[in-house]
Amino acid sequence: MNPIASYFNSLGWRGKSLLIVGGLGILSEVGYELFLGIRSAIRNRKARREIAEVYFMNRRTLAIASAKPETVLTEHIERLVSMIDRAKHSISVAIYTFTTEQLRDALIRAYRRGVIVRVITCNSMVYNASTKLPELLNEGIIVRYKKETTNLMHHKFCVLDGEWLCAECLVKEHIKAIGKPLKEMEYSLFDKAIQSDLAGLRRMFGVSCGRCDARKRATAKDHNESGVDPLPPGGLLIAGSSNWTLAGLSTNWESQFYMSHPVLVSAYSLEFQRLWYELDDDLQYSQATLENGIKHIYADNL
Repeated sequence: MNPIASYFNSLGWRGKSLLIVGGLGILSEVGYELFLGIRSAIRNRKARREIAEVYFMNRRTLAIASAKPETVLTEHIERLVSMIDRAKHSISVAIYTFTTEQLRDALIRAYRRGVIVRVITCNSMVYNASTKLPELLNEGIIVRYKKETTNLMHHKFCVLDGEWLCAECLVKEHIKAIGKPLKEMEYSLFDKAIQSDLAGLRRMFGVSCGRCDARKRATAKDHNESGVDPLPPGGLLIAGSSNWTLAGLSTNWESQFYMSHPVLVSAYSLEFQRLWYELDDDLQYSQATLENGIKHIYADNL
């Protein structure tokens, strides 16, 4: 007789029960670990897929419109929200007009789950009657703009989980992209900072980052472990002509693209950090505005 079978038969009913329960417990643990490994492999495979998609805002995907007619006006908003919901460590938004409630809520959800959310906007739009910026400020999200300027911040892009560089790495990448600024050719505030305000850049962006510090790369990797399907490594760029408004994302003749190509993601990440330095006025509203919204400003003047 098989020794294992002989040993099992020699046990009493209580010993057999304990052995069976223990065996099932071990099998369940092994099965669960196997499940986690398979799930992680599937997510990593999804994350490695490059995203390259283009959408036109007043066109509809027929399969989506047929399956969910109620989303005929919100298809592109829902797609953008779904990507924001997948961000794990940072969201950088540069947007001219921001009036869409679903996107406001998505940014607030991200901030509450620990994602770093940064927003840049234009001084000409901070008192737009329908702006959603006060709600972001109430959550603690930093919104920046340039108070005293006649130029527009007219970008409409968002970088999800892009690389955030320290001052030294940022300057190196900037010089690599456009060359080292000369004193007689300082076309932007950031160009001038490279010449005369490196200390200010270091205060704003720090002196080390995941690019130059392996310990910070490891920390970022640990932070990214979660149950949400990951974005492609290196992040995702969402850009185009659309403002974050209902018309801009549904009925206007507009376009928006989603790209995970590292060259594009890196270029827009660098541009956002340059803007973060140059548009250095933190947006603040009066307490009455934060409590009652922008519209009361116009009502008081009627």
